[in-house]
Amino acid sequence: MTPQLQAATARITQEVSAMPTGMDGVHRTVADLDDLLGVLSSFTRLLSAAVEHLPDSTDVLSFDQVGEPIPPDVACNNAAIHVQAAAAGIDQAQTAIRAAHHITGRLHN
Repeated sequence: MTPQLQAATARITQEVSAMPTGMDGVHRTVADLDDLLGVLSSFTRLLSAAVEHLPDSTDVLSFDQVGEPIPPDVACNNAAIHVQAAAAGIDQAQTAIRAAHHITGRLHN
């Protein structure tokens, strides 16, 4: 993990112990989570593109005893597809958080 991601993970882990309980705090935290998920989705999509363009090797890769070896570009493409699927899941989470933010905003006013 990069130092920046490690630091962000540590800060978020610390925030769990200070979870807000009041409506104002929950509403602000949901908004912050919406922002975080947006950044995480963008980062994940960039990571997918980086993974897709990784192969510097021409050696084939063998993943198990049974399967046929595959070229690195195919392996990287498959990995990129999974990272893109993760980004799509983050997008779905962000949509749900936006709905929660809207609801808490209505309760907050």
